[in-house]
Amino acid sequence: MKRFSTVLRLTLWLVATFAIVFLAQAQRSTKRFAAPHQTMSSGHVIQIFDQNGQPAVSGVPSGGQIFDVAVGPNGTFTFDPSTVNISVGDTVRWTWDSNNHSVTSGPTSCTPDGQFCSPNNTNCSTCTLSNQGFVYEFTFTQVGNFPYFCCAHCAIGMTGVVNVSAASPTPTPTATATATATSTGTPSSCNWANGPDLPMTDTRSVGVFFPANGKFYVMGGRDLNNVELTNPFEYDPGSNSWTTKSAAYPDAFTNNMACGVLNDSGTDYIYCAGGSNFATQTTS
Repeated sequence: MKRFSTVLRLTLWLVATFAIVFLAQAQRSTKRFAAPHQTMSSGHVIQIFDQNGQPAVSGVPSGGQIFDVAVGPNGTFTFDPSTVNISVGDTVRWTWDSNNHSVTSGPTSCTPDGQFCSPNNTNCSTCTLSNQGFVYEFTFTQVGNFPYFCCAHCAIGMTGVVNVSAASPTPTPTATATATATSTGTPSSCNWANGPDLPMTDTRSVGVFFPANGKFYVMGGRDLNNVELTNPFEYDPGSNSWTTKSAAYPDAFTNNMACGVLNDSGTDYIYCAGGSNFATQTTS
């Protein structure tokens, strides 16, 4: 009877020890498999940018295009360009190239109308002048023609105008338009007409359309005497006229250049690469 009790106690001790070991192993196994579930619960932050490189709020783009105008370039009493054609929602950005100028909305009679003015659209009837390096922006939200002037130099012709049109929706082709194009071979929207000649005859130049101001530029090339052209030519569709720009190329390798528009930090620029010189028969 004593021996039986000893065997029974030993058996119960073994059973208890096995149960403790089994439960400990099960607990460690549960912790190992629970850890990956906690790691996978963390999320990822997604940041959305619009076509202008600006953060989009709730997926909505930041706004329209920016059009640049120089105020008093090269010490002149002008705005360049003096006429800007934009759409509703676009912004005009004026940058001062010389001192003592303003941007003040109003007719050419030099009377402020209070719609907008530098530096902050307040006290427009007061002539507040700004200096070189100052930047003023205004976003146009209504269709119309908005003349403006420099309050210090309006009397000598320092004026400009912003023409704002409604944003044009993307046209949808119709069955009638398709049939017309098929039968005539020429779309009815293509109306060609002769424009004015360049300021001089040239060759080996390149043309670039600049969307920021809606103008067309002829870059580089040489004249009939094989002399390299050192200044760009600007065509304004609004006035249907050419202007020889005062900016000069850094060298005389202006033949056969490749030019295009690139955006740098939100601003469009015309970049040109390559080029050759007729007299030296060398390339850059």
